[in-house]
Amino acid sequence: MYNLSEDRYFKILRNSAMPASIGLLMRERFRATTGAKRFAIPLTTYLRAQRTLLSKVDRILPMSSSELAALVEGFQISPERSTMVHNGMNLLGPVPGVKKEPESVAIVGRIEPRKNSLALARALAKSGHRVRFAGSLNGKHGQYCRDFLAIVDQEPNIEYLGILNASGVSRLLSRSETYLNPSWCEVVSQADMEAVASGCRVATTIYGYADDFTARRIGIIEPRRFILEPENAIRDVLERATTTDVVDLQALTWRNAAAALVAVYSELSEA
Repeated sequence: MYNLSEDRYFKILRNSAMPASIGLLMRERFRATTGAKRFAIPLTTYLRAQRTLLSKVDRILPMSSSELAALVEGFQISPERSTMVHNGMNLLGPVPGVKKEPESVAIVGRIEPRKNSLALARALAKSGHRVRFAGSLNGKHGQYCRDFLAIVDQEPNIEYLGILNASGVSRLLSRSETYLNPSWCEVVSQADMEAVASGCRVATTIYGYADDFTARRIGIIEPRRFILEPENAIRDVLERATTTDVVDLQALTWRNAAAALVAVYSELSEA
């Protein structure tokens, strides 16, 4: 969604007087100021490209009402140009026969700066919890991923499971007591929703929209805290992680999502 594609930036900071985590924080904090400005990244060429893209499409397909509201506020688009197409879910409840493991934490998603993986691993290293990361290593961020894997090797309570299929993710979430997502930016995360459905205590980033689909607000994570005050951040997040229910769970299927998408394409093709 924004320019984190060059590993060179991370490596330069890593070898300078400025800690890489602080450099990444400075780059991110312009976007991560308020919920209303979650799209307002102050990179002129990037913002221009976003506006150009939005001006040329026939229809915008947000996944939630809050995501649409952010687009309307950030880019002054007309809501009439949008159609809601929600995300689907593979997991609509805990896997039968799989029991929750006390003091266990699951993190599902790519290992990369945008997901804040490295800062979270460092914060969880001395937490006393059994931590499992699942997701691919982003090949465009080689040094970042190598630093992450070094923490995994050093800390006996942290495990990296690599890429899991849908069944593997379902079992991981069903056995985990807590699920965390400290991303710098997010949409309606499928993993967030499935973690809620599996009965996890969930805490997710303030820069996402999962709350649109939950019965009550789930624990909130401010990503910057994991860099500025990791020990306090992880303690607070583990205390505030919340269980809740997914609203209208049975409607959030891939079949319904696909039908909504097909309907939009059919309408546009006939216009």
